[in-house]
Amino acid sequence: MRATRSTWSRGVFRIGGLSHSLLAKMAPERKTPTSPTAGPEREIPRGYGRGGRLGEFFNPRTGRRSALVEPYGFLYRPVVTGDRKHATRTMSRVVSWQADRLTIFWSMAIPTRTLGKTGQTVTALGLGGVCWNLLEDDAEAIGVVHRAIDLGITYLDTASGYKDCERKLGLALKERDREGLFVTAKCIKRSGDEVKREIARSFEDLGVDTIDLMQLHGIDTQEGLLTDTLRPDGALRVIEEYQQAGRIRFVGLTGHTHPANFVQMIGEYDFDTVLNPMGAANRVWNDFSSSTIPAARARGMGIIGMKAMVYGQVPAEHRPLFVHYSMGLDIDVVIIGMDSVAHVEENVAIAEQFAPLSADEDRLLLDEAMKVAAGDKKTLFWLPEVRAAG
Repeated sequence: MRATRSTWSRGVFRIGGLSHSLLAKMAPERKTPTSPTAGPEREIPRGYGRGGRLGEFFNPRTGRRSALVEPYGFLYRPVVTGDRKHATRTMSRVVSWQADRLTIFWSMAIPTRTLGKTGQTVTALGLGGVCWNLLEDDAEAIGVVHRAIDLGITYLDTASGYKDCERKLGLALKERDREGLFVTAKCIKRSGDEVKREIARSFEDLGVDTIDLMQLHGIDTQEGLLTDTLRPDGALRVIEEYQQAGRIRFVGLTGHTHPANFVQMIGEYDFDTVLNPMGAANRVWNDFSSSTIPAARARGMGIIGMKAMVYGQVPAEHRPLFVHYSMGLDIDVVIIGMDSVAHVEENVAIAEQFAPLSADEDRLLLDEAMKVAAGDKKTLFWLPEVRAAG
């Protein structure tokens, strides 16, 4: 029997046409000394544990009770029952219960993807540089970053223009292993001397010797790209010098508005990555996905999406739909700004359970996206001028 995907917030599985309720109770976590690679041991009540669903089922035809573990990532240690070993990324049916509790080693992971021509493996969920950077208390901001890293997020977004985001990330990185992390930055300046000072400051604040990805920040017109960045003393030439010195690995382009202009800019330079709005609300206004994705893919560029949560305008009950929509596009990373440990944990749990939206979910998503997009479009989409459709 195969379980069809259900909306996790409703907590319902359908197996063989039968509906089974799923309890929504998080299990306590405790460390285990048995194996350094096994992950945390969870004594899981019938219900819901981080990284997967654990449901109790009763078959009225056979009178048999069982449990279903449905992971969306991988198990650090495969679940073993009396008759077989359950592989990773599969639905596992477990029938061994002890005192109404089931003890297994299990954990989930955020899906990983290759960031285009960079060849780098990154998590499909990235920590956006906006939100946690606005926290006044350094310790609180660092705590958000640490929780994101500890839960497996590897793509870290920053920009010199995000208040003191780079400084706070630098403090956080001092207490974590840089290995496996993909640290990004953005430069907003355009002339050579200004860019040199800006990038030098980024290195100082981040406290790193190399930056994985430096992006031109907010380039929204082809004219701006040609006159401000491609000139002999422009930003791209400075970044190229850092690349030749081995201090910047890749170069990217970001933009918020005018998808048609952005597609033209993609053809002007061999960027490694692009960063654009790729949220569900952009299906309604200012759609980048239909044009930018094929243009960038044709040139092998990695694609990073932003604004999945539309500046926090998405109702809590629909956040999984909005995140899964963006993750379901042909892009490599979705960056989301998070301003608390709770937000990090929520978004990681959503990302771990990623699966393509069903037709019903997609229809619901579009309805909700239209409601969100009905707000102040100049604010939501950064459009300098908004003309009513029709």
